[in-house]
Amino acid sequence: MIKNQLLTIFQRYKNSLLFASGTFIVQGINAITLPIFTRLLTQSDYGVLSASNSVQDFSTAIFRLGTQQAVLKQYAEYSENEKRQYLFSVILFSLSWSLILFVFFLFLNFIFGISLFDNVAFFPYLTIAILTASFSTSYALFQSYLRVLNLSRKFILVTVVYVLLSITLSLIFITKYELGALGKLLGGFIPYLLIFCYIFIRSFSKFKIKYWVEAIRFGYPLAISSIIFSLVMIYTFSYLSQNVSLRELGIYHIGRNLGLLIPDFLFQSLILTYQPFIYNKLRENNISSITYQNNFIIIGLLVAILITVIFAKSIILLFTTHEYLESLSLMRIFLFSYFFRILYYFPMIYIFFNNNTFLYTKIELFSLGIFLILIHLLVPEFSIEGIGIAIIIQEFVKLILIIIFSKLRIVQIMNFRKINT
Repeated sequence: MIKNQLLTIFQRYKNSLLFASGTFIVQGINAITLPIFTRLLTQSDYGVLSASNSVQDFSTAIFRLGTQQAVLKQYAEYSENEKRQYLFSVILFSLSWSLILFVFFLFLNFIFGISLFDNVAFFPYLTIAILTASFSTSYALFQSYLRVLNLSRKFILVTVVYVLLSITLSLIFITKYELGALGKLLGGFIPYLLIFCYIFIRSFSKFKIKYWVEAIRFGYPLAISSIIFSLVMIYTFSYLSQNVSLRELGIYHIGRNLGLLIPDFLFQSLILTYQPFIYNKLRENNISSITYQNNFIIIGLLVAILITVIFAKSIILLFTTHEYLESLSLMRIFLFSYFFRILYYFPMIYIFFNNNTFLYTKIELFSLGIFLILIHLLVPEFSIEGIGIAIIIQEFVKLILIIIFSKLRIVQIMNFRKINT
């Protein structure tokens, strides 16, 4: 019986499984090379990377304006003749918008000498982070395009090429040129630039701004919450840089990354590749067909989290050195917060499908307000662990809000049925 069910799942979701295998390969490569980087980079280097990543996340949100989710939702609605033009138009105008803002950020820094973080310079670290966000937009949109068309093998090829190129360049910059954190940032930026050039050459066609506008109409409520979330993270790291050392920020970076390593690995593989299938079934009004699979995925992720919590110390020693054992408590905190994130995610897919992105924005903004209050209360008392505790409470608040706003019970979240938006 179980064997037949597994075979049915495999046949039905063959492409999703192929997408998942690509993500497995990429995450596997990252996991294998993590011990190398933790031995080549210092804890202060990881502190610089944490601050730079927060700026990159903010820039990514303001550059993309929710267009990645829009491509997943809207692409199938266009005719075959319009699809290529739609994708190219969204990519080109997104890049143009991001480069204009990049120049604006440089101007602000030149005129006002804005300093977001102590001990982390705008140039070169934050400049490279913003540029990376600019060109990563094209890469993300192209990945969404491949997912919608079920071009799983091409998706795997592009993703693996990016990761291998990024790791190779990072190692060269760090070992041969001794650039430390800057080498890691450059290693992430250059492949995005090369992939954009490839997409531009292969996908060039006439473009229309109306496609970009249509994508933004769907995505901008998501972008608002992402931008504000990223601003909150920048403020958080700026606040931390004034209260803790770069070394402690580095400990936070490792604890967070290791805590999210396994659940995020499975989440990216099984959930995000599964999203186009969910949209298709919702278009057919066939909710019952995905109920079993949703429960199966949720239970699997929760089991993975529990196993990771049990073996957390061994995982730290496997991927890093003894000096990073200080991140053990943070790792477990982030694992615990993922439990609420998993329960929260499935109802939000339904909300996205019904274009009710403002509900998502309201929930995110309210929970971010709670988070800001908590970091001021908890960081002075618990240092970097205070951020982790604040994130757990924030994720729990988001789950409660989705239950209240959608008038759901926990059982309905698990079954993904009768969601009132």
